[in-house]
Amino acid sequence: MILPSLLAQAAEAAHSVAATATEHSASGNTFGIEAKYLALQFFSFSIVLLVLYKFALKPLTATMDERSHKIADGLRAAEDMKVKMAESEKKQADLLKSSQAEATAVLNEARATAKALVEKAQTEAASKADEFLKRAEANLANERAKLIAEVRAEATNLVVATVAKVLATELNDSDRSRFNAAAQRELTRSN
Repeated sequence: MILPSLLAQAAEAAHSVAATATEHSASGNTFGIEAKYLALQFFSFSIVLLVLYKFALKPLTATMDERSHKIADGLRAAEDMKVKMAESEKKQADLLKSSQAEATAVLNEARATAKALVEKAQTEAASKADEFLKRAEANLANERAKLIAEVRAEATNLVVATVAKVLATELNDSDRSRFNAAAQRELTRSN
């Protein structure tokens, strides 16, 4: 790119110097420049310039272009990474928010479940206590009825024994049963 323009400029400069030198030598004004030596120097300089271009400037330009591409790729990759990092941070923030919301929901559900379990346990305890009270009252009523029956039977026996002593006679079984029944009726009426 640059080398062909440099070669063209060098060739023009060499041609103009050669033309000036031939004019001066033709006019008799010589500065010690001879056209054949100038052409040889121009040819040598062109060879050196071509060798430098091929083995130094061309690889150097290619290396610089390659590095420019690598730098550009690196910058694009850095930009891509910035975008991906921003997306990742956004996803992380969204995930954190959703996790917090989910944790709050689970916590609320656990509280509701615990409250329901406590209420259920209280209800069950109250119903068991009521059932226990009813059984205790029923047992108490049964015991009371048994005691009353025993007291009546004992009172009847005492009445019969007292009547027997009062009458000073011995009663047979049928009389005793009749007196017991009458005494029970009387005791039942009085209660």
